[in-house]
Amino acid sequence: MTLATDQMKTSVVDTLVMSPYVYDAAFLPSILIPGKRTVQYLR
Repeated sequence: MTLATDQMKTSVVDTLVMSPYVYDAAFLPSILIPGKRTVQYLR
């Protein structure tokens, strides 16, 4: 990945963490996300 993409992901996660409505946030790599994105598969 490029440096700009890494900085963008870090910026998004940092913004979410600073929100009073979000307890915790982290980047989830695409390899861990199933191809079929339904509630049953995401569990």
